[in-house]
Amino acid sequence: MSHDVRLWLVGLVIAILFCGTGITYGQTSTTDELYAEIGFNFYTGDYGTNTDTDTYTVPFTLGYSPSQLWDFYLSIPYIHQSASTAVTVAGKPVRVKKNLTGGKSKITEQHIDTASHSGLGDICLGGSYTVLRETSDAPAIYALASIKFPTADEEKGLGTGEYDYCLGVGLDKKINKWTLFGNAKYNIIGSPGGIDLDDFFSVTAGISHQCTTTFKGSVYIYAAESASAESDSPLEISLSGEYVIDNDNKASVYVTTGLSDGSPDYGLGVALTHYF
Repeated sequence: MSHDVRLWLVGLVIAILFCGTGITYGQTSTTDELYAEIGFNFYTGDYGTNTDTDTYTVPFTLGYSPSQLWDFYLSIPYIHQSASTAVTVAGKPVRVKKNLTGGKSKITEQHIDTASHSGLGDICLGGSYTVLRETSDAPAIYALASIKFPTADEEKGLGTGEYDYCLGVGLDKKINKWTLFGNAKYNIIGSPGGIDLDDFFSVTAGISHQCTTTFKGSVYIYAAESASAESDSPLEISLSGEYVIDNDNKASVYVTTGLSDGSPDYGLGVALTHYF
């Protein structure tokens, strides 16, 4: 990606994050909300090879919502990955073909790095802006944007060593105790030397139910184009639960299963969120 294009993308993402569209519907909240979240995620899969790759992540996230229209977050993950048949791309393992002669990478179907690697993952800064507030007849619509900084070690397969950008739109609609939600994103992926990666579209769609005043359950599907010609397109389904412990704390859990070789065979995760 050229330097000029990268600057243009950074400017566009920052514009969405900090300037918005200039359109507001309804009154903004006068209460600021700051939260911190610590999580644990585990994924395992062979991604179409003969070797399983186990990935553990421990993300620490700081979030800030200055009003009901804005939400910002900064995510700092720690990653441990076993036998590297995949490279972490946009937060998930992706099988790639690597150039053994011209680049930093070292993995192909016939040449697998069997060592485990750990370290800092790619830091991500993102946010959303509510363009249209939900009404009785229409869903809430919001703009999404994020920048992934290349802080992970690409030689260990923990990242690509390049900037990534994401632009998207999301919506949700409450119907009594049910909520329909979804988003569509365009992910712009930086390709390091020795690896061919492609930009890709991704979509998430799901439904949640407020089972009690303190517990909400959800089911959702994630689908995306493949970021690599060597990998199938990801397709997975997840179940999640969210429990409100008290006014300041919330616990979340999820399980996921892959429906294609582009996704992990299965995964699970937990998170604890504290509101200040």
